[in-house]
Amino acid sequence: MNNNISFVSVNKKIIAITGLIIALGASLAIGGGPEKTPNINIVNPLSDTTQVNVDEITGETCSQYKPMIDKTAGIESSILNRLSDYEELCGSFVADEMMIFTDTPVNTEKAKSKAQAFSKVLKEFSESAISPLVVFEPVTDDGFVSYQEIIDGKFDDIYKTYFNELKTAGLSDEEMGTWVHLPESNTPIWNHDGVDQEGFGNVYNKIAGFQKETFPNSKSTVLLNSQSYESDDIDWEFGEYSSFSPFLENINRELIDSFGVQGLPWISPADRSSNLELLDASDFVQIDLTIDAARELGIDDIWINTGSFSEKYTTNIDRARAVPTIKRESTLNTIFEQAKQAKDSGLNVTINLFSEDKSGTPEDTNWTYLDSDKNKQLFKDFATKTLDEDISISLFDR
Repeated sequence: MNNNISFVSVNKKIIAITGLIIALGASLAIGGGPEKTPNINIVNPLSDTTQVNVDEITGETCSQYKPMIDKTAGIESSILNRLSDYEELCGSFVADEMMIFTDTPVNTEKAKSKAQAFSKVLKEFSESAISPLVVFEPVTDDGFVSYQEIIDGKFDDIYKTYFNELKTAGLSDEEMGTWVHLPESNTPIWNHDGVDQEGFGNVYNKIAGFQKETFPNSKSTVLLNSQSYESDDIDWEFGEYSSFSPFLENINRELIDSFGVQGLPWISPADRSSNLELLDASDFVQIDLTIDAARELGIDDIWINTGSFSEKYTTNIDRARAVPTIKRESTLNTIFEQAKQAKDSGLNVTINLFSEDKSGTPEDTNWTYLDSDKNKQLFKDFATKTLDEDISISLFDR
C-alpha cells in the first residue's frame, strides 16, 4: 500500500502530519508469506478450543487453552511457524486466525495457476485448524486493477475462474476463511478510476458476489482506514475521521459478514524540528465510527487492524526513533480500551495485531514483540488481558 499518509486529527489534536505508514499491503507479496483476524466471524477461540488443565502449562500463560500449532508436524508456512513462536512465548493458545495477502490474477490462465498455488497455502492453514484472513488486493502482475473495469465486467471471467479453481482444488467454505476485498478503499492507494465513495459498494459486490457464489458459507469483509481520503488526494493531505456511510451505502448486506477498521500509530522522524506523535488509539482508531458502521450494516462482528512499534526509521541514523517501553505499553492499552468499548456495545471484536519486524523495508518500522524480554512481556500482558475479555486476537507476522 502507500508509503505516505497524512494524519490529521478531526479534533485538531494532530495537525498535518505526513509520515510513512504502510497500510499492510501492496508492497507485501504473498506466495510464501502470511497475514489476519481471529475468527472475525468463524469461531470464537475461547469457546471452541479444547481447555487445558492449569497444571499442563508451566509458568504464566496467556490463556487456558492449548496451542494450535504442532511443532513436530513439519509445517512449512512461515506464518504458522511464527504463530508457534507466540504460542511458545505464551505457553498457550493465542490465536486461531492469521492474516495473509494475495493479489489479483491478470487473466484466466493466471487465475488457474494462482488458485492452485494458493489452495496449498490454505490447505496447510486448515491442517493446523488456523483460519486465514485473506487480503485480496486489487493489483495484478501488470499493475493496479481499475475499479471501473471491475464494475464493467472486465474481470468477471477472471474472478469466476479463480474461485472455481479454488473449489476444484478441494477447498471447503470453512477452509476459505475470511476474504478482505479492496482493502483501504477510502484512501488513494488503488486505481479508483473515477469510482466515487458511493460506488465502492458496487465494486465490492462484484468480487464478494463471485466468492459467495462459489463458496456461499465462506466469509467476506471490508477493511477501511480509520481516516478517509478522497481518491485523488495523492499527497495524503486532507484525511478526515468521518462517517464510513458513503462507502457502505451500496454494499449488498448479504455479501458482508464483518467490518474492519485499520488504525496505526505514527511518530515523526528525529530530524524533524518538531516532535509529533500519534500513539493513542482513541486518536488513530476512533472506534465510535466503526461501531456506527457495524450498526449501519446490521452485523455483529468487527475487527481492528492495528499494532504498536518499538522503532521507526530504523535504517537511517539521522531519522531513527525508538519508542520507550512505557509508551509502547500505553499504546497497547489504548488499543485494548478501544476494543473493549466496542465489545461493551454488544459487538464481537477481534484485534489483528501487526507484529512483523519491517526494518530495512520501505516501511522501516519494527512492529515485532519477539526481539527482547521487555517486548515479549508486553505481548503476553496484552494477549492475556485481551483474551480474558473474550476479545479475539489474530496476527500479521511471518
